[in-house]
Formats: sequence, C-alpha cells, structure tokens
Amino acid sequence: MEPVIMLNINNFERVERPDSSGENLIEFDFEGREGEKRFRTRTEDEIIEIEENRNEQTTKRATKWGVNQFKCWLREKGFAENFEILPVDDLNNKLREFYASLCTRSGEDYAKSSLVGIRAAINRHLTSVPYNRPINILRDREFNSSNHVFVGLIKKLKREGKDTSTHKSAIQRGDLAKLMESGVLSMDTPQALLRKVWFDIMVHFCRRGREGLRDMTKSSLVFEHDDIGAEFVRMAYNEKNKIHQGTLNPRDDVAEEKRMYAQPGSAKCPVRALKLYLSKLHPKQTAMFQRPLTFIDHSAPIWYYNAPLGSKKLGDMMKDISKAANLSMVYTNHCLRATAATILAGQNVSTHLIMKVTGHRNEESVKHYVTGATADQRRSLSGTLFSATTGEKSSLPSARSSFSEKSPSTDVLIPERTQTTPRATGNQVDGIPALFQYCTVNVNTIQVENNSSASKM
Repeated sequence: MEPVIMLNINNFERVERPDSSGENLIEFDFEGREGEKRFRTRTEDEIIEIEENRNEQTTKRATKWGVNQFKCWLREKGFAENFEILPVDDLNNKLREFYASLCTRSGEDYAKSSLVGIRAAINRHLTSVPYNRPINILRDREFNSSNHVFVGLIKKLKREGKDTSTHKSAIQRGDLAKLMESGVLSMDTPQALLRKVWFDIMVHFCRRGREGLRDMTKSSLVFEHDDIGAEFVRMAYNEKNKIHQGTLNPRDDVAEEKRMYAQPGSAKCPVRALKLYLSKLHPKQTAMFQRPLTFIDHSAPIWYYNAPLGSKKLGDMMKDISKAANLSMVYTNHCLRATAATILAGQNVSTHLIMKVTGHRNEESVKHYVTGATADQRRSLSGTLFSATTGEKSSLPSARSSFSEKSPSTDVLIPERTQTTPRATGNQVDGIPALFQYCTVNVNTIQVENNSSASKM
C-alpha cells in the first residue's frame, strides 16, 4: 500500500498573486497551528545583545578601555561623564582638550597605536546601541578642530622620536635556521610535536595571533588529495576572523584557498606531523590543542592530557618557542603571518596569490606584512657602504652561509631574495646574490676564433 500524505489545509492561507503573464498563481502561506506563533518573541535586551554580537570581544574590551579614558578625564575636570548626550559643538571642544591632555598614569606619552585606539573607541561607543548617534568624530567637519589637535599630537610624537610603533617583523633567516636545527619543533616529544603542528598551521594558513586557536577542534582540519594525487590539509569550514566577519559582504562567503601540502620523504613533513599528533591526542577531549604530558613512552597511545591548552598559553606560543630555541629576539604569533607573506613576496609570488593565503581584501593591507629588507640585505647594504667609504672588505657574516637554499616545494621557509644580474669582470663576477658572496667563483672563458679563421676550418 502506498503511503498517504495528509495535509491540514487549515494551517495554510490561500493567496492568489498575478505572475508576469497576468495569470493568477495560487500559493499557500503557513500560518502555524492554532495557538502557536510562527516567529520568536524577543525582548529589547535580547535584540540589543544580538546587535552587539557584531563586535568581537577584543573590540568590546578596547572600546570600554578607550571610553573609560575619556570619562576619567571628564571626571577629573569636573564635567558630567555622560558625554553621549552632548551637543556636537560641546563634544568637539571637550575632545579637543582631551586629546591634548592624554598621557599614561605615569605621565608618559601614549604610543600612536594607543591614541588611534582611544579615538576609535569613543566613536564606536557613540554610534552603537543604545546611543546610535549619527555622527563620526573621525571624519565629520564639525570635529575638524579636535582632529587637528589629534593629528598634531601624532606628528609631535614623531618629531620627538617617540613614535615607536612598528609592524610585526618576519622571522629572520638566521633565526629560522636556528629554529629548524634546535629540535624545539620535532616529533620526538609531546611538547615538541605540539609546537611543530602549531607552527606549521600558523605559517601555512597565515593565521593571525591567537585568533580562533582556542575554538579549533580535532575535526577542524580535513585531509584531501588534489587532481594529481598530492595530499594536502585544509580547514573544514570558513572561519570568522578579523577580515571575514560573516557580514553581508559577498566576499565573506568566498572560501579562502589555503592548503598545507604533504612533503613525501621529508622528516619535517607538516602533514605527517599532523597525523601523528592527531593520533596521540586524548580521545575524550575535542580541542585541537591539548596540554602535553611531561613524560611519556613513545609507544604510548596518548601523549596529551584530557584538557585543552589555555588561551594565554596559545597566545604566548611563539614567545615560548623563541626562548626555547634561543633566537635573536622574542617573536610573537603574529610574526609568523608576516613571515609567510614576506617569504612568498620574496619568491616573486604575485600579490593576488598572497592575498589568497593571507585572506586580505586589498593589496595595501598585504604590504604592511611584507618586510622591506631582511637582516641579510641590511648587512649587505651596510657592508657595501663600509667598503666604499673605507676601501676595506666588509667582515659582516651572512646567515646564508650556514643555511642552504631549498626550493619552494620544501617545508623549509625561504626568505626574500634579491634579483640581480651577474656581470663578469676579469675572473670575478659582480652583482651575484648574497648567497654566494663569500664563495670563490671561477669564471671559465672560452676563446672564440674570428669569422675568417673559422671559415678556413
């Protein structure tokens, strides 16, 4: 007997609408069962909470801090703290005086990034619920005088040499070599394996700081093969991050083309390390990054506690790695993002393709991540100036002399290279890359007979 589908037509409303041909189309709109409501009922507080979800927790904290700076100043000056209701002219005048008075608790000048953050925080506060004021203290002409003071304050910092804000630097080649040789990133111990997997994920997926790391689970990465059978790892979903917020912008729905390929035959293969790591995680814990056991038998099936690695520990991971490997400086998580962008740019990868890896939307943003000159290049520039002005050969070392160059297909990171054209002069070549600057180069010359001699042969 065929199944019979019963449809209660009382739960629908018959609606006739004309289509483009003029004929009536019959549609049924669901009304819901008697006594039931079709849509959710939300209180005003719930609606405000949903509206506030458009901002990340870090943004909320930064907004609260910046607004508190302004309120503390208002309170110290004897003004009411409810600046949100001030007329535009009065608000501009108070901001003008506030910007000029800004300083830390110890009386020092704020860094440029802090000043920019404070002004942006106040603007976000004014334009958000429950105030929703239709003003912009950053761009509106009514706030020109206060913004003139703000810009003057920034320029004053620069003139006095106090503008110390810098972009995160890429890891230098010498430090990369030391890191790879240190054993800090390896498959030998739970901690070293954790660090290696974390490092590989951060570099190959160009992740930003600690963003989203605590939310990753064992199922966040999937293993696949491409059209020629090469194995790679990709994210199982499109993450929400600082650039792709999950807004109505169509570009937020475009999957980022990020893959971490296996390197068969390499002891440092990132996919091989990831597979080993996943096999050793605690089966009752879903977090991707788990606390490592301090001592284990290598044949033990579990190398990690049934506990996730904390957000602070994940945020300090590259700092801990830098100290453990005794690198020349303490790098941060975000330095790995700059490292990946700088390496790709140094290998003449197009900015468009780099954006596919970093997830940036415009080329100008990518340029902030690309280091202008590596340490090798800076040493070479200084050595050239020294030689030209003193007549002596520079004795500065090169990290390249102890770090062999590898092709882009390997898992070892490759720094930026200077494209030069060799020029033969006598038995030496000028303009060779710094990789060979301390090598002896022999130029073989071939004597070619003139045309008349050649024709006789």
